[in-house]
Amino acid sequence: MNHSIGSCLLRIAGMVPWLILSVSTLLAEDPIKPGLQFQKQYRNLLELGEAGSFDETHAKYPCVLRVGEQWRMWYNGRAADCFTGQVGLAISDDGFNWKKANQGQPVMGHGPPGSFDETKVDHPTVVYFDNKFHMWYTGGPRSGPYTIGYATSRDGLKWQRQNDGKAVLGLGAKGKFDQHGVLHPTALRDEKGLLHLWYNGVDRSSGFRLGYATSRNGTDWQRMNAGNPVLVPSVINDQAEEYVYNAFVLRDGGRYHMWYSSAQGIRQNSYQTNGSGIVYCASKDGIHWTKDKKTTLFNGPRGSLDEYSCFAPCVVRRDDALFMYYSTGYLVKAKDPRRFRTSLAIHYFDKQRSALPTYRNHQDLQYYLDHLGKRIPVRTQNDWMIRRHHVLGNMQRVMGPYAALQDSRSLDMKVIEEKELGNLVRRKLTYRSDRQERITAYLFLPAERSKPSPAVLCLQQTNRQGKEEVAGIKGDPNLAYALHLAQRGYVTLAPDYPSFGDSRFDFDPMRGYSSGTMKAIFDNIRAVDLLQAMPEVDGNRIGVIGHSLGGHNAIFTAAFEPRLKVIVSNCGFCRFHKDDVPSWTSAKYMPRLATVYENDPDKIPFDFPEIIATFAPRPFLAIAAQGDTDFDYTGVQDSIKSAGPIYELLGAAAHLQAHYPKTKHAFLPPARKVAYEFLDKYLKE
Repeated sequence: MNHSIGSCLLRIAGMVPWLILSVSTLLAEDPIKPGLQFQKQYRNLLELGEAGSFDETHAKYPCVLRVGEQWRMWYNGRAADCFTGQVGLAISDDGFNWKKANQGQPVMGHGPPGSFDETKVDHPTVVYFDNKFHMWYTGGPRSGPYTIGYATSRDGLKWQRQNDGKAVLGLGAKGKFDQHGVLHPTALRDEKGLLHLWYNGVDRSSGFRLGYATSRNGTDWQRMNAGNPVLVPSVINDQAEEYVYNAFVLRDGGRYHMWYSSAQGIRQNSYQTNGSGIVYCASKDGIHWTKDKKTTLFNGPRGSLDEYSCFAPCVVRRDDALFMYYSTGYLVKAKDPRRFRTSLAIHYFDKQRSALPTYRNHQDLQYYLDHLGKRIPVRTQNDWMIRRHHVLGNMQRVMGPYAALQDSRSLDMKVIEEKELGNLVRRKLTYRSDRQERITAYLFLPAERSKPSPAVLCLQQTNRQGKEEVAGIKGDPNLAYALHLAQRGYVTLAPDYPSFGDSRFDFDPMRGYSSGTMKAIFDNIRAVDLLQAMPEVDGNRIGVIGHSLGGHNAIFTAAFEPRLKVIVSNCGFCRFHKDDVPSWTSAKYMPRLATVYENDPDKIPFDFPEIIATFAPRPFLAIAAQGDTDFDYTGVQDSIKSAGPIYELLGAAAHLQAHYPKTKHAFLPPARKVAYEFLDKYLKE
């Protein structure tokens, strides 16, 4: 045992009960209600164990208690050759930085041969009372059925099974929702000493539902609601849930508050596919629940810790904030098993306080700020992912929330007209963006196709005709890059920017967007959905290009959309300190730059050097004309220089390129040649 941790645990075991911080008492100061948003920290709280350890592939299902000034996390670990798991323990002084106890060995292992939990011990829920820790957990053989066991401990390290090692909550009666499995418990003890337990019941014909039971002693449980489920799938984000599972419940202000995992086929053909989100609901009696109709926490973008799923929440109070610990899922390689870890998201009740640190220097990207504001050097990819998350979060402080815009509606593509142009086909079409609007776009396809082609999203400059210029129908022929790239063998899509061309978007805040920029980002992501769903397109080879407005629109979109594999911006940006900030503040762009940040580049919480670095290691080309009076090319040089070390860190220094032609604000043939060859290099070769 680690003696420092072990001795500390033994000291705490002797503390009197009032040192356990009551979540319900503390939370009474700040009401919990629907709509609370948690900001992800994108931190690996628990590193996976070494090869052969009990937690080498999984460190998930966190159950966190705050004991005095110490935090404890019991979690489920799993080895590569073991489908089932065991329970480990980690210790923290601040809720952020965790160290495994018991020398990284499980504290609650498998039961003896022949016991109900001889191969599976996971999903612990722990409550402290009567000077003991009380754990309920899922146990069972590998193939099930699973039931719930009970153990107690004085120190949280050494556990003794209760009820003679038998399950304390078994299968439900035949025909009931929990007849085939009882698992994933979450428990609490009320002020009268009554224990409450919510759990997942399994019926093979209907999947996971949530049940509820109560007990006076932790061993003998009575099912409530006549043995029927208390929470069933419904509609969240206008989409039917498939399962409800992995719930966490706390009591506050006379009500029960639950965060649970909601399984939906979110955002087909994108990084949301088959994922889980976390949803909030409330109840006065623990039986009848009212759900928030919006997901509290979504899966993360591709490449993040929770790209596959975020689920199994545990919510704890720290000072003026709610800390949500949750399980994350991601794919290491296409043929590898899914790997699960534990991460953190925070909601501060003080609206003036953010879980995101504020960076004063947006050019030095080789550090991140921890929760205490301390500078931590960026030395690894994981270090950079923390700073990258801060960049995306600070962009949303200006542009408005990205997660709130996710929409799983069908694209419902409709072709308005089709025209043959030699060896090309041009279609004018519409498709659904959000629940209120359809987008009009031009799509170019090769007339004859033998295999899926790479595709490019082509974004317009500022003009009233919108997509018409990019498609080569009106305007400057130098800006007809959707047509040009189609002639080079790409499938291209040219949509309208909000309010231009056929778009009638009016930027009314009641539509749900805080900025025209975020509306455009979401429209562009739906365009990627469309391209990736097309059989004519190789969904792994999609790029984006734009001039002027289209240049920074491409940059903003690519920061949030990892399916864009190559990014080209022509005359599209420079650092805010070398730009005219008020020109960015109309309703079409980012009004908060004026209303909140007073047009002061020192106050704006993000800048282009940071955004460009978020692309790494994806290829990015910036073309900045030396005679451009809209965007100072030296501000582009500054940005490329700042992003360079991050590209180097990720082994992709050659993927960051810039070209500075001696022209004005234009996209002339020499610059287009550089741009098109850059796309060819990374999308065709």
